[in-house]
Amino acid sequence: MTDTPAYRLYTSKQAAGRAGGGLTESLFDRLAASGEVEATYIGGKLRWTDAQIAGAIAHHARGGSPATSQPFAVPPSQPTRASRQQKPTPRAAASGVTPLRAKPGGRYATS
Repeated sequence: MTDTPAYRLYTSKQAAGRAGGGLTESLFDRLAASGEVEATYIGGKLRWTDAQIAGAIAHHARGGSPATSQPFAVPPSQPTRASRQQKPTPRAAASGVTPLRAKPGGRYATS
């Protein structure tokens, strides 16, 4: 007799099939990647339990708004325009050294 676990793990495609109602595999993948719902990773592969599928359905039913509790993972922050660094100015011009320039034509020039 084989001992079966009390829970079963599903792929995103199987979770979408169990959820029905127009929820797609890519929706489950996006929800897990954003950290908005809890998901299980085993060996780097995404898997879902029945409770996690129910949580994803509830999250989607709320219109994708974050739950009242804290999210399970912090989504990566996007850089703002103000935080982007400007290209550094060449220091060679300040020291009196002329920067190198590409010579037109050459090895790969078409005749």
